[in-house]
Amino acid sequence: GLSRAVLVTEAPTHSGALITARLANEFGRDVYVLPGRIDDENSKGCLGLISKGAQALINEGYVLELLSQIPELDPVIPRENEPTQQLSLFSASPKPVPVPAPVLSLPPLQQKVLEAVKMEATSLDAIVQQTGLSAAEVSSTLIELELLGLVSQLPGMRYQR
Repeated sequence: GLSRAVLVTEAPTHSGALITARLANEFGRDVYVLPGRIDDENSKGCLGLISKGAQALINEGYVLELLSQIPELDPVIPRENEPTQQLSLFSASPKPVPVPAPVLSLPPLQQKVLEAVKMEATSLDAIVQQTGLSAAEVSSTLIELELLGLVSQLPGMRYQR
């Protein structure tokens, strides 16, 4: 379903969207493509992805069918003798309980970029400056980290853990 998918809507032959699609496919994500005219330069990458097995989104019915396949989150059922926290939209949220981060063995480049991404929004420029890497290296590594679920992209080329 679309919950673990990448959707490419426009991609010239040599575009970053194609790199993202390739990485997503390598990480086991589904790749969907919105096809375009065969004479449009911005469609050539998308059409190439379709020829390599990406799924073409041909109408809104197909998209709605895919959306209906997204699994719902399982409800959290408290165990016996475990206190439950009741929250309301208007009450203050409880203090978060620190959860130890899982120990991951990342390649040095991914580890270096991940360490530069803060819990609050961090700009791409700040990450490049802190790591001393090129913008291209940082950008492609951030895509890998995003696919691993370790960082998320925010509007304005900002990232956070």
